[in-house]
Amino acid sequence: MKTITLMPAAKGQTESFVEFLAGAAPVVKETEPGTKLWFALQDGDTPAIFDIFVDDEARNAHFSGAVAAALNENADALVAGGWDGGVVANINNSNALSAKAPVDLYTATAATYIAIEARPGKADDLAALLASRMTCSTCTSRRSP
Repeated sequence: MKTITLMPAAKGQTESFVEFLAGAAPVVKETEPGTKLWFALQDGDTPAIFDIFVDDEARNAHFSGAVAAALNENADALVAGGWDGGVVANINNSNALSAKAPVDLYTATAATYIAIEARPGKADDLAALLASRMTCSTCTSRRSP
């Protein structure tokens, strides 16, 4: 289970919003054992949160946790569109198909998020490709990981 939420900062609030998010990781670590990875990201004036959870119960606990509550309380000032239009409307949940085990996440300084839309009727094949060491029954090329 993973979630990515892109949240454009309210006008003139990028620095304050980034500062808020930068201080949130220790709170998530201390209070959300089911949140296995939590990142605050930034692309220009658009901060984002990327999370990985052990299951749906952990994801639900995260959205009712301390960081979510603080963000909800401050969203009108920090997030373009406030809580409903700027945070909730931008939550994208999905299932993690495969992952590379992290080494030292605290030294990470860059991230990439790629949203891939499958061709009509090919969602299962795309998911199989991403989950099974880059091979699938209908793929034309085979790659080694």
